[in-house]
Amino acid sequence: MTERMRALYRAAPLAWNAASVVLVGVLLIALDTTGIWLGVDAAPLSRWWHLVPLLVGAGLLLLQRRAPVRVLLGVTLLAGADLVLGGSVGMLLVFFDALYSAVLRTTAARRRMLLLAVVLAIVLGTAAAAIASRGDVRIAVVICLQLVALLSTPYAWAAAVREGRDRLAAQERLADARREEALREERAAMARDLHDTLAGELAAIAIHAEAGLAGGGRERAALQAVRASGVAGLEQTRAMIRVLRSEGEALTAPGRLEQLPELIDRFRAAGLSVDLEGAPPALPVAADQAAARILQESLTNALKHASGGDVRIRFAVDDDLCSLTIQSRGGSATGVGGDGLGIAMMRERAVALGGALNAGPHGGGWRVAATLPIGADG
Repeated sequence: MTERMRALYRAAPLAWNAASVVLVGVLLIALDTTGIWLGVDAAPLSRWWHLVPLLVGAGLLLLQRRAPVRVLLGVTLLAGADLVLGGSVGMLLVFFDALYSAVLRTTAARRRMLLLAVVLAIVLGTAAAAIASRGDVRIAVVICLQLVALLSTPYAWAAAVREGRDRLAAQERLADARREEALREERAAMARDLHDTLAGELAAIAIHAEAGLAGGGRERAALQAVRASGVAGLEQTRAMIRVLRSEGEALTAPGRLEQLPELIDRFRAAGLSVDLEGAPPALPVAADQAAARILQESLTNALKHASGGDVRIRFAVDDDLCSLTIQSRGGSATGVGGDGLGIAMMRERAVALGGALNAGPHGGGWRVAATLPIGADG
């Protein structure tokens, strides 16, 4: 029932808001909360006259999203007319809503103008009260405090909500920028790994072709074509790595699964209990490097978030796919927060090769499951 009511409210929030204001306003009129600013000797009109500005003002609230400042101006005029009738608490609610919405939905420049208008209204209202009371300081102070409460409360509330929303939006943009930067860095690392792999293969092609050419024979023309392609590809790869070097980052050899024993020993020394189920299979170079990077990132995350826990690494090969599972359990929380970038970069590695990666809670711990294609030798 509650969820259904929430869905109905989300479908037409302005209509529900206006209806709520009318309902509360009518109830307040029925309770005779009108004429509260009339003089003691003034004869009030029928309290139901206040229903007219209330209904018109509630109707204007339906246009808040399109023209919040214009709605506020209209409601202010209606509140003035209601004040001439003696004033009512219900109309104050309409004015509160209009001022809150205008501050929340308008631009920064218009918010400054509204703040100036609020300050000016307080000053002029206090001066008018002092003149009307013939210099009675007590009345002027009371009116001033009332105006401050009635005008500054909705303004300050809306300004605080707007500031919170702006801060949250800025944090989200910063997080997106960091995520994109991390992915760009990961792609750059993948490109460098590709160079380390491809350059070696192309160089080998060129060397073997050169040796074949030295021996002569019928295959000379084919070897010449192979050598030319290898040299051209090698030059292109070198050009790519020169671009990567221009970023000012030193090149390092990419991690490989042959270094897995040393990697496991390092994390065991740091406090993790690491078990390896099955030997790492022979993988193409690109898949081998991706698997090594995924393993290192997974163990790092386990050490950060569950120090002293148990980690099980499992390799499995099925047809042209290699499955890699890292399951961690137990351990003590270290209080180190994560931003999800490590998982995003691991997934980037797997997807770039045509594989997939999933990470999340599993079996009372955390599991990273990756599949990498191994259909072609690197």
